[in-house]
Amino acid sequence: MSGKSLILAKPWRNPLIPLRILPCLNFFDTHFVTRAIVKLNLYECFLSFDKECSAILIYRQILSLSWPILLEMTAQTTMNNLNVWVVSHLGSTIVASVGLTGTLIAALGILLSIVGLGATVLIAQFRGANQPEKATAFAVDALRLMLVIATLLTLLLIAGIPVWFAILHVPSSIVPTMRAYMTFMAILLPFSSWVAISGGILRSFGATRVVFYQTLLVIGVTAFFNLLFVTGLWNAPRLGLTGLYLANVSGIMAGVIYSFLLLARHLPVPVTRRMILHGSGQVMAVLRVGLPSALELGSYQFTQFFLVSLIARLGTNAIATRVYAISIESASFLFGLGIAQGVSILVGHEAGKGAFHPARRIAWSGVTLGVGGMSLLALLLFIFAHPLIALFTTDKEVVRLGARVLQIIALAQPAKALNMIIGGALRGAGDNRWLMWNSGMFVWISVLAAWLFGFPLGLGLAGIWWGMCVDEWVRAALLFSRLRGTRWENRQFTRVDTAPETAVQQTV
Repeated sequence: MSGKSLILAKPWRNPLIPLRILPCLNFFDTHFVTRAIVKLNLYECFLSFDKECSAILIYRQILSLSWPILLEMTAQTTMNNLNVWVVSHLGSTIVASVGLTGTLIAALGILLSIVGLGATVLIAQFRGANQPEKATAFAVDALRLMLVIATLLTLLLIAGIPVWFAILHVPSSIVPTMRAYMTFMAILLPFSSWVAISGGILRSFGATRVVFYQTLLVIGVTAFFNLLFVTGLWNAPRLGLTGLYLANVSGIMAGVIYSFLLLARHLPVPVTRRMILHGSGQVMAVLRVGLPSALELGSYQFTQFFLVSLIARLGTNAIATRVYAISIESASFLFGLGIAQGVSILVGHEAGKGAFHPARRIAWSGVTLGVGGMSLLALLLFIFAHPLIALFTTDKEVVRLGARVLQIIALAQPAKALNMIIGGALRGAGDNRWLMWNSGMFVWISVLAAWLFGFPLGLGLAGIWWGMCVDEWVRAALLFSRLRGTRWENRQFTRVDTAPETAVQQTV
């Protein structure tokens, strides 16, 4: 059969034709297109266009996986900002209590991230290596281990309240309120952790859209009861802090119930009694994989812990300003964070197959998307800093401090995009230990620089944020250099065997 006859007979099976370019051109009739290729001698033109079009397809692949994650995190941030807005009606004392409690729980919650990060990386790579049974078993391991760690953290938080208050330099005026709020959030921790870990597991299996629906459910229920019992919507009784408790419990429990339904439907292999009782038999593998990433992220969280301690020395207004600024900042880097999680999953799938050239292209495409998007958002943040802070408070001093802080945050956003996306790519590829020893250690520059700018140099709250800005750019340079090299390759936790469609596990 001639080359022309082969093309016309079964064009979709012809390896000479780069048919992956067709979606870019929106041609739906492959017979028509291949006839045009032969008749007009356009094949060489398509070959030259193939590289550019495959890049477009990579962007589409990243965005198709990332947009549900982005919407999910947008919804979460909207909910957090709504909570801050609702809590602001109760006074600066409660705002400060909520902000400090959130920082403490995030710092201690790094123990939970060991489980979450280890499980998601292993699940993504074993899914890429076509081992669904093992991936499902790792998911069960992660959920069991999470419940144990979350329960221990609950006891640690409640028993150590006086110690935590001393470390955070909590002002005496907010101690009673913060004690009550921290106790409540500690009790709720195992349930909120279940929602978070189950969402991460589902994302690793590619079910990003249903996790978005789960988040919408949690947010909708929480927002409804917040508006009802905190702001007094529809003449409902205003219950103050009790109303805030009721709203959070209702939202989280709705998320827990829905997560059971999602896991039963979207896990690739049905969960058996043996999986529940014994799991994969490799809980230590989950811990060993997750520990480096958890220590890296934990290092960042604990720097935030010490930075909050520095901010607390500047008074209640400074603490409230941080709460408002962080709420607005979180909205500005959502796009980059969504891209980072999508890139991490895709790179994990490719690394699981041992395909590092596609993994590299996915990583750099994600960097292009994320840095471009976050730079545009940073520009808007810089220009509209003052009116954004004014949405949360009418206190002139807080507005002045907050606007200045937001402009400093805007200058760090491109670097933050690099840190999130390249870090996600390296984590998906299994390069966790390098991230722990390098990025995780250099983050402590922020504490030293924040103290130097904030106190000896007398720049106050703005100086603390200048220190964090310096840290973002230093770590961005390190991560950029790492991704350009090749040492991050071949660090995945699976190895593709020589036999077709088989894979063997690497010793973790």
